[in-house]
Amino acid sequence: MSLYEMGAEEQAYLAKYDITKYERPSVAADMAIFSIMEEGEHENYRKLPQKALKILLIKRGNYPFKGYWALPGGFCRPDEDVYTTARRELYEETGVDAAYLQLAGI
Repeated sequence: MSLYEMGAEEQAYLAKYDITKYERPSVAADMAIFSIMEEGEHENYRKLPQKALKILLIKRGNYPFKGYWALPGGFCRPDEDVYTTARRELYEETGVDAAYLQLAGI
């Protein structure tokens, strides 16, 4: 695996980035959305289709790591709890508005 190399466009973006315009400390919600989905074409009606575990990823539209695959997520607004942030970010980034969300990692 190669190391990430920052391009000139990203360096220019980071040079203008103002960390003071965001509230501190920052809290973010990132989601790992799993689904079991059918694999490929279902040609034989007498046989159950193959299924596979899938994970929902987004392609980042902004720096850092613009154009790379990532989990959906983002920063909490001052008036939001982590669940509200997760639902908002999931909808904004994927259009999904009916996912079962469970807090993990505590």
